[in-house]
Amino acid sequence: MNPKILKSPKYFIFIGLFITLTVLLSIIIVKSSKTKDSSMITPTPSPDDMIIITQTPDSTAKQEMIDQSIEDLSQSENIQKENIKVKSVEEKQWSDASLGCSKPGQMYAQVITGGYLITLEANGQNYYYHTSLKEVTRCN
Repeated sequence: MNPKILKSPKYFIFIGLFITLTVLLSIIIVKSSKTKDSSMITPTPSPDDMIIITQTPDSTAKQEMIDQSIEDLSQSENIQKENIKVKSVEEKQWSDASLGCSKPGQMYAQVITGGYLITLEANGQNYYYHTSLKEVTRCN
């Protein structure tokens, strides 16, 4: 290259404009790519992002749920409490607030719910109760 051109003020102006335009163009490209990416991405929760709320059952809650189940069966079927036998009590983690007994047209919170599956027997028939740690639902 000609040494006179390298010392000329026009050369420095040209290099300055070239660098300025390159930097501005880079900034514009980076900003536009960020805008496009963030507006096009729709977050989709993965199982790792889900919040699982559970309560730990204790013996008091368990007995309370058994008592409520017996009371409900006694009243709804007109059966004496002494004729109702607790066949089994199984700790459960229900997949939602329906406690495994969803009803058509009802909406339920999508939260893991701790509770019990209680099987009662009366007059030769089994009755199934699904519970959280606060409520009892008959589910036959």
